[in-house]
Amino acid sequence: DSTTAKTEAKPAVVPGGNYATLKRSNGTVFLLDSLKDGSISQGNTRIEKKNGMLIYSVAEDKNLRADQIIYNTLSTPAGGQYQVLLPDGSKVWLNAASSLYFPSAFKSDIREVSIQGEAYFEVAHDNRRPFHVKVEDMVVKVLGTHFNINAYKDDDNIRTSLLEGSIRITTGNTSKLLQPGQQGILKTGNGALDVKDADMDHVIAWKNGLFDFSGSDFYTIMHQISRWYNVDIEFAGQVPNRDFEGKISRKAQLSEILQILELQNLKFEVTGGKIIVKN
Repeated sequence: DSTTAKTEAKPAVVPGGNYATLKRSNGTVFLLDSLKDGSISQGNTRIEKKNGMLIYSVAEDKNLRADQIIYNTLSTPAGGQYQVLLPDGSKVWLNAASSLYFPSAFKSDIREVSIQGEAYFEVAHDNRRPFHVKVEDMVVKVLGTHFNINAYKDDDNIRTSLLEGSIRITTGNTSKLLQPGQQGILKTGNGALDVKDADMDHVIAWKNGLFDFSGSDFYTIMHQISRWYNVDIEFAGQVPNRDFEGKISRKAQLSEILQILELQNLKFEVTGGKIIVKN
């Protein structure tokens, strides 16, 4: 019976893929994983869906009024990722359990978007219109550059990592300029903003289809696994206080990931969409 087939849950241990929902301020909602590739909306804005990516192209219209601009929210579930090419030519990669809020056309002197979760940006250079990314009370100001923002709610920090170009992070009365190879760390509890050097290959491993456990603590690793395999984590004992090493493809089965972690004298039980960590 076809209704049963639709409601059947996906196996909990399958790695994530290109899954997302697009909600538009005019009321339309697109479930992108069940939608065929091709053009999905017409009018002043043309949206094309192609291989896990949305491509926005907008006809230049100098008379476009602010109330004619449609706002979009692209959201990935746990176990999902997606890419979008914005109307200005900027490209954004969204990690699992994340969302990007953006207009169908950048009309004014500022290109502004908002994110939750994690996203990697390659911003198209435009001297006339700086690009702003809002994350809670923080704004990242850009002209044209490559950077990553990690702002999951279950972390105490918002990490902004710069690969190329320059960005300015502003929060409250604090403002810091980042150089390539640096990471701005905003402590969400007290609003303190620190800058340090960071391993950019490690930061954007997710965007390149990898888990990179090198130097990560166990808590961080388990959060990454939880989001990508859409499983809950339960700690039946103390969380190990040590750093890990190693890289593995995000296409790997959950069992393969856990086998690697078990080399660190850990034990895992997977049951009903949940990983129980035993040590």
